Amino acid sequence: MTKKTTFNNPDSQEREYTRLLLRYSRQLQADVNRVLLPRIDDIQVQYKVETRTDTWIDTLDALMAELMRLALGALGSVVTRLPGQFNAVSKFNEGQFKLVVKANTGLTLPPVMPGAPSSSLLGVNVFRSEPFLKPLAEGWISENTSLIKSLPTRLHPELEGIVRRGVMNGQSVKDIKDQIKARYGVTDYRAKLIAQDQILKLNADLTRYRLQSVGVAKYVWRSVQDSRVRPEHADRNGNEYTWKEGAGGEHPGQPVRCRCRAEAVWDNEEAQQPEPINGTGYRSPPAQNTEAHKWIDKNGNPTKPEGSSVVETPLPLITGPDTPLGVQKPGEIAEYFRSPLLSSVKVKLSELSTSQGPIDLPRIQPWKDNAPPIQVVIWKGQKYIFQGNHRTVSAWINNVKELDAYVLDLDAKAGQKLIKPKFRTK
Repeated sequence: MTKKTTFNNPDSQEREYTRLLLRYSRQLQADVNRVLLPRIDDIQVQYKVETRTDTWIDTLDALMAELMRLALGALGSVVTRLPGQFNAVSKFNEGQFKLVVKANTGLTLPPVMPGAPSSSLLGVNVFRSEPFLKPLAEGWISENTSLIKSLPTRLHPELEGIVRRGVMNGQSVKDIKDQIKARYGVTDYRAKLIAQDQILKLNADLTRYRLQSVGVAKYVWRSVQDSRVRPEHADRNGNEYTWKEGAGGEHPGQPVRCRCRAEAVWDNEEAQQPEPINGTGYRSPPAQNTEAHKWIDKNGNPTKPEGSSVVETPLPLITGPDTPLGVQKPGEIAEYFRSPLLSSVKVKLSELSTSQGPIDLPRIQPWKDNAPPIQVVIWKGQKYIFQGNHRTVSAWINNVKELDAYVLDLDAKAGQKLIKPKFRTK
């Protein structure tokens, strides 16, 4: 059996959403057939008989207002279905996610429980949480509500224009009606486009956030390789990209109606090797032999005692109750950093302090330029490492001056006991 490497697209959910929006489009058309078309002859007569008045315009305006009222009334029943559409795609994507993780790591992901503690590492909790789901759902539902509402707001002005021009140019009632009915196909096409594009985008976003949540930083672009694939997407097939940069800022599934998919690159040890939790509530990088490193402190002095498996941190060491971990619960701080939507910034190693003293030598990895951001907490003007001590020491040994970091400023949250995640949408 071929090893599963990519997520399938949710074809069944796409078809269901397409049917929903096409029903709405056909309802709009039925309202036009019932409300507007029978009155075109009356409007034409009013125009010919009362050329010096605006009675025919008033009649047309009233009819268009009635059509919009009916359209907005029908819109409500469609919008109420959107959370179900989102959940169906999310459930499908989660199933694909579990299959891909199992096939590539051998690990079985635990079930999701809202509010449960989670980690960027696989297989470490009885439950896992997905804090990105709520803001993603809210954003998707809001965007789709606007897109569906655009069906009547685009259709009605065009129909009004057809009637106005037809009446004023002396066209027959039949010609005017034929032009109106011809416009129906455009609305159907747009309904299909919205449904297909939005389901593909949602599936792509869920794929991205879920892979990032288990530490996957890179992917291989995979196109479906048929005649409908964009030439530039065909050229990207097989190329490796990062979630941070993408292909010119794009990721698979993001462009309009893009059916391309992201194949996770499982070369990040943190994403493959779960490690025991330590006393601070976060986890160290996986074990790796790095005896060839030269261990120095910030002054250039050796810090590794002969025969020892630990080294002293080269960073300023601050312990005691007056530190972020002494004031805030580690779990509350960790909850802030769990969103894969946070933006990283550059921090200087010379500005960092730590509350973790000796560093386990076997756990320090050789430095990698694409190492994931460390987590930093600002407390009383001082920057403390919350997660990433081993990565920071490895960077220091290799004379790296700055690191990417997610930063939580506790000074700006003085008096707040509960740290809640901040989510940033695209």
